[in-house]
Amino acid sequence: MHARVAADGLLVVAPDPVVCFSGARYRQTQTVELADRAALVLVDWVSSGRHAAGERWAFDEYHGRITVRLDGRLLVHDALALRAADGNLRARLGRFDVLAVVVLAGTTLAGAASSLVATASGAALPRCADRLVAATALRDCGCVVRFAGTSVERVGRTIREFLGFVPALLGDDPWIRKW
Repeated sequence: MHARVAADGLLVVAPDPVVCFSGARYRQTQTVELADRAALVLVDWVSSGRHAAGERWAFDEYHGRITVRLDGRLLVHDALALRAADGNLRARLGRFDVLAVVVLAGTTLAGAASSLVATASGAALPRCADRLVAATALRDCGCVVRFAGTSVERVGRTIREFLGFVPALLGDDPWIRKW
């Protein structure tokens, strides 16, 4: 995907998670160019596979890359590579069945981004938690939030909670018919 967002524009990308079948090789590149005063909310996530078919972390490769430029400057370059050739994915990822990243970019989302970073930083981490959340600020114009969780449903609910401000921006709730 390659997108350009004009000044005062907002792009929200919130697909369902990628679900790779056994032996799959999947590559995804998402590039977003934001003009000054443009904004982005991007969700990218991958699940461990088709559980009903017994395919938990059974794919060969998953590569995901996100690049975001704001007014021509590189703001985010994020990449995730999961390769069975690097070691047993099921063993390495343990109890977690979902990995997700949310990117907020643009000065109009600075307040929401600060709030997300504070929420993630202030959360207590119980032993053997069913989800992990970590957030990093992007200067004064956004944040990157990472999630690891034990189920698509749980991570989906968490993402929706974190992005509770999005329906007001859109004038509609994009999650009312999903997750």
